[in-house]
Amino acid sequence: MRRPTRISAATRRVIAELFDRLDYRRLASVYCYEGGDEFWKSKREPCRRLGTRIGGSLLSRLAAGGRSLYVGAGVAELPPMLVESLDLHRTVLPCNLRRSEVATLNRACRGLRLRFHAMDAGSARGPLPK
Repeated sequence: MRRPTRISAATRRVIAELFDRLDYRRLASVYCYEGGDEFWKSKREPCRRLGTRIGGSLLSRLAAGGRSLYVGAGVAELPPMLVESLDLHRTVLPCNLRRSEVATLNRACRGLRLRFHAMDAGSARGPLPK
């Protein structure tokens, strides 16, 4: 399998659509004790841009078709996980102990090959869960 050198236009589109679909009101209470709406107004786009840059750098560092475990995965990790999943055809296991965040992210990721798991990443063994 040939490894891409740039994030595909399709993956960039999925990242943008996912960031538009996220429920920032619910995420505000997960990320902030107060001022969550203001936090996401100012950090949403920088978070998407930085995550996309990190995803782009993974293209040259990871083999296609492998597996990745993300510990404490959240909004910032969405772009790199999508790059891995969509452009590198890797299996990605995002783990997060905050059940409300997991539920919110899974709602936004419906229809994608990305599913968050409310589990301690230390318990991940063998093949990644479906």
